[in-house]
Amino acid sequence: MKPYFYIIEHIATGKRYAGYKAYKPDVEQLLNENHIRPYYTSSKVVKSIIKDEGVHAFRVIETKEFETGVLASEYEREFLHSIDAAADEMWLNKFNGGVWSNAGRTHSPETRAKMSASHKGKIISEEQRK
Repeated sequence: MKPYFYIIEHIATGKRYAGYKAYKPDVEQLLNENHIRPYYTSSKVVKSIIKDEGVHAFRVIETKEFETGVLASEYEREFLHSIDAAADEMWLNKFNGGVWSNAGRTHSPETRAKMSASHKGKIISEEQRK
């Protein structure tokens, strides 16, 4: 099993999504609800459509395997940048790949409360403090 790049299509609208899978990859798991470990992408947009319409609302257009996850990631980034998928309404991608970060973004009060609660009672060692 090798990391892979994929393109899926929303059948009703023809809109597409491109991504890659590097962790525990298996091309057979993509949009396959009968697989022991099905994969439905990391896209919130795609997952929302699947929740509303079901996994059969999409079809796999293309897959391409790579030797490493880094190569699959680089291919995805180059592909998305070459077509500027984030700016094209026919693509469901909201980001053109690459390194994504939350830096500079403010968490909601609910998220900050959850983060605070999860850290309460944790003991930080002297080594961690340094």
